[in-house]
Amino acid sequence: MKPKLGISMGDPAGVGPEIITRALAKISEQQNAEYIVFGDLEVLARYASAEQEIVEIKDLSNYSNKNGSKILVHAVSQLSAFEPASPNPQTDRAQIDYIEAVFDAITLGHIDAMVTDRKSTRLNSSHALIS
Repeated sequence: MKPKLGISMGDPAGVGPEIITRALAKISEQQNAEYIVFGDLEVLARYASAEQEIVEIKDLSNYSNKNGSKILVHAVSQLSAFEPASPNPQTDRAQIDYIEAVFDAITLGHIDAMVTDRKSTRLNSSHALIS
């Protein structure tokens, strides 16, 4: 059985969404795990290639991406104010929400582990506070 990995999208205004879509395109042929991105559908759609289908997963207890051709997304946010390279309080909060959603999914046994950028765990912006 392939492990299920939750990918925290990181800062929606940063490079994370682009890196995720490119990485998932490269590993789809040799997929030895199932990946689900915890993030924002619209942000990921902006960076996905024409060959990549983005599919929203609402029920984390029952999903599969056997051939790896789709980007599975558990939509945690719907950002109304999003501009690449322009972080704001909403994108800062979203990063935290993505990490918390992955932790919740791990706790509930829906995924096995988390993939994130270490910068996502320490926000440098004055917009967000981590307690």
